[in-house]
Amino acid sequence: MNASKSSTTPSLVDYAAKHGMRHRLSSLALPKARQLMRHGFLQEVPSLASGSLPGGLDNSWLAQVDYAYEGRSEIERSYFTLVLTEAEASAGYAVRVLCRDRGLNKRDRSNPDSDREVVQLDDKAVRLESDAFLERYEVSTDHDQDQLSVWQLFDPSLIQWLTAEAPAGFSFELQDGAPSCFVPGFTADEAASDQAS
Repeated sequence: MNASKSSTTPSLVDYAAKHGMRHRLSSLALPKARQLMRHGFLQEVPSLASGSLPGGLDNSWLAQVDYAYEGRSEIERSYFTLVLTEAEASAGYAVRVLCRDRGLNKRDRSNPDSDREVVQLDDKAVRLESDAFLERYEVSTDHDQDQLSVWQLFDPSLIQWLTAEAPAGFSFELQDGAPSCFVPGFTADEAASDQAS
């Protein structure tokens, strides 16, 4: 979705009010930098709801975000709806795990930090046993990530949900104990937002 935000673009105001969350328009940044947002040179958060999300996710954020990048002839933007929360228990065994829907464009699936790494080692692809999952998703980790820990993260119920029930374009990043889940485009649809969280 490469269109500018307009008055017809849904914001998260109603969603936040219904779920007792705080809402801000036009925030400058998310609480933690997301790898997704580092693809571009400018990030914006035009609508941000914070508080408790359905499913017991306390101290979480639901945000509409975008990043800008140089296109072929002009500045272009990529738009996403993102859920950001904490999972401190994962920090010790999953430093960086990326699970990206293959339907995302190549830019959004890439590692934007690869040019800044001191030791340049390619990300390591992770193979799981579900062919249906691997048709829809690609999973990668830091080169030195313990693969057993990653396999434990993707238990059968998560693989089933991602393969059969996750919204179109759904992807997630788990980095330093902070998972973020996202779908392309701006949405304020309650069912989609609840599903992503």
